[in-house]
Amino acid sequence: MPMRNSTLCLVAIIIFTCGCISQAQLTIVKNGEPAATIVVAASVRAELDPLTVITGVDPAPPAADLSNPAVAAREFRHYVQKITGAHLPIVSESTPPDGPRILIGRSTLTDKIRGLDIPAGLTGSLREEGFVIHCDNQTLVLAGNDQIPYYGTRYAVCEMLERFGVRWIIPGEFGEVIPKTSTLTVPKMSITERPDFAIRRVTDDDQWAIHNKLNQRIHYWAGIVGDNTLGGSGSRGYIGDPEVFDAHPEWFALNEDGETRNPRMVCMTHPGAVQLVADKCKAEAAAGISDVFKHAYS
Repeated sequence: MPMRNSTLCLVAIIIFTCGCISQAQLTIVKNGEPAATIVVAASVRAELDPLTVITGVDPAPPAADLSNPAVAAREFRHYVQKITGAHLPIVSESTPPDGPRILIGRSTLTDKIRGLDIPAGLTGSLREEGFVIHCDNQTLVLAGNDQIPYYGTRYAVCEMLERFGVRWIIPGEFGEVIPKTSTLTVPKMSITERPDFAIRRVTDDDQWAIHNKLNQRIHYWAGIVGDNTLGGSGSRGYIGDPEVFDAHPEWFALNEDGETRNPRMVCMTHPGAVQLVADKCKAEAAAGISDVFKHAYS
């Protein structure tokens, strides 16, 4: 009899433990079928209404004409379907589902989660950029600072997709790495991520850059610090004016033909070009440089 009681207790413990493990993770897709629902703010759902006629695999979500959370929601669904074959529904915060839910972007529902601190705001310190991934009690939150020029919610989605095994090695679908599975789950977690560098750019391909959490809106920061550069270096912001090129073409590098000059490539070995940049730097310093410059290029 004692042996039987011990066996029953052991079985009960195993069942309880398995139940706890099951509750500790959120199931997004199970056996190729949707198990969770994407929930967005009402205004974001309104943006997506014209797109509800899309069936099958969503096309690559457009970045133009949609807010960050709208693009992020479509992109999350797009890649989850590529991974599992399941097409997740997207609903408004006004009609939240009873089961597992994925809150993408800030909403009245995220505001109700105690202790959830989603990065927000914009100041000259450039330290407000960031995102959160929070999974608990059958709710997964993917949200971040979406105030221009930030892409917080899109970064949160990209980070979650990376944790599923998705990679964007080079721009375009050819450069994607998409794992395949019929069941997709997320463990309990709570992380906040902020970049070490405010300005991050290595390519002109916006989508690939955002997937890798680069900040493509470097031109916005360039405007703040008085730099009109179109490249990744600040020198053209001081010397790249058309009138400078017209007056001193010798301050710019030669093209491959060895005869014509390239207005986008400053020849920094020319004394005149060096002197002009030095003079402009001194003048800017004398006028008082915003701390934006210090953080953006340090």
